[in-house]
Amino acid sequence: MLPDGFTTAAVFQRSQGGTPNANGAYYSVAGVGIDQYKGAAETFINGFKSQLGGKPVDPYAILGAQAAQVLLKAIENSDGTRSSVIDNVFKTHVNNGLIGSFSLNKNGDLSGASGAALKFTIYVGANNNLKTLLTTSPQPNLVQAARTG
Repeated sequence: MLPDGFTTAAVFQRSQGGTPNANGAYYSVAGVGIDQYKGAAETFINGFKSQLGGKPVDPYAILGAQAAQVLLKAIENSDGTRSSVIDNVFKTHVNNGLIGSFSLNKNGDLSGASGAALKFTIYVGANNNLKTLLTTSPQPNLVQAARTG
């Protein structure tokens, strides 16, 4: 089982530092499988894939796009100062965003989340691609236990 930092198509490509021997390995990533997004997220993924010349979209691309949207909205709502931008990031409330609905708590962690923001996915390497095996969410009581120690 490899952690989420390895969950990209590059893991199979020698030119990208990968190996064809990555087939059969298991990988994890926060969020749902890139092939499971719907609506605006699916539109973003399809557009990004066309920009990549049809190459697979990295599972982290959608997370980066959502983060960029949060930051751009915080800048838009700010008075132009760095502290105002930061304040507005922490006031974020996203409804039906690319990764679902959520706000940010005082630590910058997602709070009140629903949708892909709550899920994680396990892939297996197959034919030099990532194949989705399982998408699931942790049980709420386990999340609370982890937060409170």
